[in-house]
Amino acid sequence: MSDLSVWERLEVLEKELAKTRWQLQRVADGMTGEGHGMGRFIVLRDVTEGELKKLHDVFEKYDNILNADDGDVGWIDFDCEVLKALPHDDIEVFEVVSAMQDDNRWVKVCEAWRERQ
Repeated sequence: MSDLSVWERLEVLEKELAKTRWQLQRVADGMTGEGHGMGRFIVLRDVTEGELKKLHDVFEKYDNILNADDGDVGWIDFDCEVLKALPHDDIEVFEVVSAMQDDNRWVKVCEAWRERQ
């Protein structure tokens, strides 16, 4: 690769990146059933590590609210915070909750969110 020009190297890297994305898509397609929901969601929706951390912070916050004495949750606020944590145009809160629930994460929050629907 050292004999290639900068532009030729960029073309090679672009092809490698496209191949890697295609391969990850195939891996995500094979991730079905319980325990793969969030992994599949991360790959399919191109979620970053930072976005995932923010998402877990949101779920932790609302888990703490549910565990408080009054447990009064503002679900519209929850929806807004989830969407803010994942600034992708086409993501729906339902997808996130389903992925978390498939992985048995934040079960209490997921069940409470679904009950209010």
